[in-house]
Order: sequence, then C-alpha cells, then structure tokens
Amino acid sequence: MGSTERQVSFNNDNDSCHNHNNSNTGHEGFDYWKDEFSGKIQELEVVLHQYQDDQSVVTANTRKKIHKLLKHATQLLSHLSEEAQSVSKKKDAPLRQELMDIYQACKMQLETYRLLQQHILMDNNDDIMHNNETHDTLETSRRSKSELWDPDAMEQRYSNNNNYDRSNKDQRQKVQANTQGKVSSQNSRLRDAMRNLRETQEIATEITGELQGQRVTLENTKNSMNSMKDMTQQAKGLVKSLNKKWWMKW
Repeated sequence: MGSTERQVSFNNDNDSCHNHNNSNTGHEGFDYWKDEFSGKIQELEVVLHQYQDDQSVVTANTRKKIHKLLKHATQLLSHLSEEAQSVSKKKDAPLRQELMDIYQACKMQLETYRLLQQHILMDNNDDIMHNNETHDTLETSRRSKSELWDPDAMEQRYSNNNNYDRSNKDQRQKVQANTQGKVSSQNSRLRDAMRNLRETQEIATEITGELQGQRVTLENTKNSMNSMKDMTQQAKGLVKSLNKKWWMKW
C-alpha cells in the first residue's frame, strides 16, 4: 500500500530555527515568541515521528492535531515577523537583520512540516481507496448461492466483471500515475526546502558571528572613547591650573 511505500524522514540537525533557540537575541519580545514557536514545533515533531514509526497511528484525530499545531505555529510565526519589523532599520540595523534571518529560518522550517503533512494526507487517501476495494469484494461474497450458480446470472456477472475490471484497472492506473506525479513533485519540493534550510542555517550562523564581532568592536570603541574623554578632562584641568598665576594656585 502507498502508506507503507512512501517513507518521509526529517532531521532536527537541519533545523536552523531550533539551533537559535538556545541563544537569545536580546530582544525580549522576539525571544519570547521564538521560544513559543520552537515549543510548538517540538510538539509537531513528536506526532510526525509517531507517524514515521507506524503509519497505522494516523487517525482523524491525529490529522486534526497536526493541522491544529501547524495553524498555531503559523500564528506564532506572524508574531515573530511583527517583532522583527518593529526594530528600526536606522537605529539598530544589525539587530533587525539578525531577527529577520531567524524569522526566515523558522518560516522555512514550518513550510517543510507542511510538506510532510501533505505526504500524510496522500498516504491516507491511498488507504481509503484500498478499503473501498476491499468493501466491494466483501459485498460480492455476500450474494446468495442461487444467484452465484444461476447460468444467466453467471454470464451477466462475467460480462460485468470484465467491464468492471477494465474500468477499475484504468482508474487505478490513472490514480497511480497521478499519485506518483504528486509524490515526485512533493519530494522535489521537500528536497529543495531542506537544502534551502541548510543554506539558511549556514548564512544565519555566519551573520550571527559577524554581528557578535561587531558588537565586541563597538564596545571596545566605546570604552576607548570614554578613556579618551577622561584623559581630555584631566588635560584641560592641568592646562587651566598652569595658566593660573603662581600665587593663585594655593
């Protein structure tokens, strides 16, 4: 069955948004929503891992739970965007860029889980088709013995079965081709999403390192300027003292 043939895997190592979870940006509002988002993603991962281990655990309630978690995560992501955009480009451009990079990484991560949800829905549709075919077979087996052994009924049934088999075979082939096309497209999008996620993680890590270096440089410059200011004040006091007449110095 389709549900046992298509295995979808995911790895938290590619989760750049999750990697940022343990490092605060210094922006209280953004860090709060980032932690909330990461917590919701972890809940989602638990459900998806259960599906990956055993497709039979996917019920209507499971699909409803996944949908609810994705919806909640989307709302949290919008809060992240608002907090990032609230930072002034002119007053604190480095911090704004850092927040936007983390937001984009979280957005990529959420899109990846949406693709995984679509895989689950496709697997479930295949199971429904299989169950319908099984139901038709059971209905046929319930016919009375007199109908099964009646010559005219047997001839008519043979003709109907041939027509049904041809029609059902054509339908299955169309559905299979359509499903394979969708799976191929989804897998391609999933690979692209994971690749973009890795690239985003690398870029975000580089930018974070550069920003930290810039902050250290700014702090050192600020300290140097304060030291120069103190020395200037001392020099001014000394010059002022030297300019006084000798009897006024006492």
